[in-house]
Amino acid sequence: MPPLQPKKDPSMKMTKEAADDFIKWVKRSAQEGKKCPPRVEGRDLIILAMGPSRGQCPFDAETWGLNTTYVMTEEFEEDMTKLFIVHKQVYALKSGNPYFNWEHIEEKGYELITTHRMKGVKSKLFPMKRISERFPIGFFSDTITYMIAYALYKSTKEVDGKVVYTGPYNNLRLYGVDMQEGEEYEYEKGGIEYWLGIAQGLGIGWSVGYGSTLFDTYGGVPYGQTFNKGRLDPKGLLRRTRPPTQEEIDGEHREVKHNAPWKIIRQ
Repeated sequence: MPPLQPKKDPSMKMTKEAADDFIKWVKRSAQEGKKCPPRVEGRDLIILAMGPSRGQCPFDAETWGLNTTYVMTEEFEEDMTKLFIVHKQVYALKSGNPYFNWEHIEEKGYELITTHRMKGVKSKLFPMKRISERFPIGFFSDTITYMIAYALYKSTKEVDGKVVYTGPYNNLRLYGVDMQEGEEYEYEKGGIEYWLGIAQGLGIGWSVGYGSTLFDTYGGVPYGQTFNKGRLDPKGLLRRTRPPTQEEIDGEHREVKHNAPWKIIRQ
């Protein structure tokens, strides 16, 4: 007796109109990046990370960076006001050289925000207790989540038991936050999306550079909609442990219509 075949549920398919609208949104977000406009008055804050879309950063607002983004800002002859580092030190695998040059960071005059006290390093400790009391979900999956939470903490206060927006930051613009490697995609992406959702609930807008996988669904379409099983991981992110080489970009990755600016070119 042949196995029973499940009947297809027509309600699980997108209507042509909905599908067309979704495709337009995907194309637009690929070209312009995804964004949610602010609903409160204030000023922009740029959060700069190390992903490929960092080359899109215009440095036209106050900028916070992480790890060694200070090296890139020097190359671009730009500047930052705060630098977030949550590791005491990281060492290169081959050379064994330290990753962070504390003396150079101090010379640049950045306000260094850390999650650990480090002897001989002038820094400000991340206010974990106060932030966790205001936002009682300790969902910190990477350094970027600390940065967003810090911006929200600085832009809100508690009134009658409710967290309300007070400014100054009403729009968080993320560059280099691409989540294009398997570990980032699996372990870190959700935390960033969570904190941007908190921001949106407070009326604070956000945007991410084109090429970022933030707010991309696993299969590329809304959950419950029909999609090709071959597109379950259309960008190969869960198999990727590094950005693709130029040869891979010119070859097989060209067919992955991700529009990620792998070459770091200043826009």
